[in-house]
Amino acid sequence: MYTNVLKGNTRRIDIVIETTLKGTDVLVIVHIELQSYKQNDFHKRMYHYFSMLYNKFQKPIVPIAVFTYKEEWETDQYTMEFPFLHVLTFNYLTLHLKKKNWRAYIHSDNPAAAAQMSQMGYKEEERLQVKKEFLRMIVRMELDSAKQRIVYGFFGREESINFLLLHKCN
Repeated sequence: MYTNVLKGNTRRIDIVIETTLKGTDVLVIVHIELQSYKQNDFHKRMYHYFSMLYNKFQKPIVPIAVFTYKEEWETDQYTMEFPFLHVLTFNYLTLHLKKKNWRAYIHSDNPAAAAQMSQMGYKEEERLQVKKEFLRMIVRMELDSAKQRIVYGFFGREESINFLLLHKCN
């Protein structure tokens, strides 16, 4: 997606899905942006993506930011205003994975939950246990090999999953 046509700058939006709201026929666009580092103007970028998506699709958009960094900073709003006029308040949903406890997700049959467990909050001494539980989830879900590779790719962002496949998980 071109973000500044005159300068030729491009950025890739992480995930954009067109779907219907559960139980309705209403079409919406879901935009999920993964953010792995603290960026003070991230909220402006979310608004920029929102406005470009809206201009292109002219449909309601559900914007979601998924933070995977350890810093506590996060924001869920972009505001544009002057001393004499409030122009805009743009809000988006946030999910800060480091604030989630990985143990709450080990019984889930959702591949996305399994993939994100490595980014959730855990102590260093729990690292091997997180990996073991991840592999148990994958086996239990009986995913086809293509879906397994996708989930392994997300889980193994910080380090290779191949190490895990060589070790027996009790």
